[in-house]
Parts: sequence; structure tokens; C-alpha cells
Amino acid sequence: MDMRLLVVFQTLALPLALSFVLLCLTPRSDWQNTLGLLLIWLPSYAWIIGLPSVPPLEAVDWLWLLGLMMTMTPIINRPFRRQMVQTFVLLMGLVALTWPVLRYQLTVVLSIELIITGAAGGVLLHRLNRAPPASPALTMATSAGGLAVASALAGSLLIGQLAAALAAVTGGFALYELIKRSRETRFSMQQTALTWVIYLGLLTIARVYAELPLGPAVLLGASPLTGLLLPWRYGWFTSLLLAGIALAWIVLNNSTTSAG
Repeated sequence: MDMRLLVVFQTLALPLALSFVLLCLTPRSDWQNTLGLLLIWLPSYAWIIGLPSVPPLEAVDWLWLLGLMMTMTPIINRPFRRQMVQTFVLLMGLVALTWPVLRYQLTVVLSIELIITGAAGGVLLHRLNRAPPASPALTMATSAGGLAVASALAGSLLIGQLAAALAAVTGGFALYELIKRSRETRFSMQQTALTWVIYLGLLTIARVYAELPLGPAVLLGASPLTGLLLPWRYGWFTSLLLAGIALAWIVLNNSTTSAG
């Protein structure tokens, strides 16, 4: 098979097809829906990186464990306790993903970035347990797609493929929201929380290891955050706008570097 066709199949076609299958199977229990979303992302994840090392040796090897721990949280009935556990999982995940750098090359800038990332992640997890957004799948698909292109432009095709697969697994739900004009969604809040945490993990890896520029990284972090927090039916459009600005920034930066 041609390499380009293989990349398209493993990062887009397969997870998108499975997304439509999961969409047709819902609604089920919140835990089943969240686990189902992880399970349709894992084949592409494993196909792209190969079987992850156990115990994890690289940052990307932690992503499936991070997702697995998040799928367990819908079992917790009390919203506040569930939110606290989810935030703890996120923070421990960020530490695990960046541990080699934290251990040997810790800087003030990196510490501030991780604190802000963890705080933003916790704020959104808190909000998802209280006020569900109008178009969560469309917002996450837009943002993850932007991260995929940005990572590829920054030189990390691996993170780009993983982010593209994440966007694709939300694709069926995103299309449903488009058809319903953002008046109805079948993407649960716990599925949104799972996607958000994996997205932040990918963004952190792109920033720390692939040296994604700070400006575009901030915009890509704000992309899903604003889309999910804004009390507006078309909040996903702000996610698209911010992701577009981030991509334009990277393209302009690459052009300037090439010209220099």
C-alpha cells in the first residue's frame, strides 16, 4: 500500500469509520460511551506508534494509560469527587509526560507553562461537570485537527498523526452536531473530558519535545477551552478561528526562518 494512503487510513479513515459505529451504538451508559471512545482511538494509536512500552519509555507511551484512567472516572457518582479525581489524573499525567525534562532540565518557564496547563485543564473539567457545552465534539474535532496540522508543520509527524486520529474519532459526533445545527449533541461530557485530557497530553508533548512555538501553543490550548466554555451555540467557531491563527503563525514563522 502507498505510504500516503496508509497514513490516511490509519489516522483518518479507520477512526472516523469507528466513530460512526460508536455514534450508532449510543446512547449507552456514560462509562460505556467513554470507554468506547477510547477503544476506537487505541487501534490508530497503536498502529501509529507501535505497541506502547510497558512500563512506558517515551512520552507517547503514557497516553493510553492516561486515557484508561480517565475512562474509570465516570463510575464515580458524586460530581465534585469525580472532578477532583479527573484533575488529579490530568496533573499526574502532565508530570509523567514531561518527567525526563522535569528531572534534568527543569526551568522556571517550563514550570509556569505546566502550572497554567494544569490549571486550565482543571477549570474545564470543573465546568464540564456543571454546565455542558453546546457542541463539544465539533469543538474538540476542530481543535485536534488544528493541533495535528500545527504539529506536522513544527516537525513532529508522529504527534500530528495522533492528533488527527483524535480529531477523527470525534468526527461522527461532530457531523451529527453540524446536522442538528449545534442544537443537540450525542457526545457526553465524560467523553469530552477524556478527549480534552488526551488533547492536552498531545499539546504538552508537542510543546516540550517537538518545540512547538509558545504563541501557537497558547492559541491551540485556548482553542478548545474557549469553544467549550463560551455560553454560545456556535462556540466551536472561536476554536476554529484560534486554531487558524495558530497555523498562520507557524507558517509565517517557518517562512521567516527559511528566508533568513
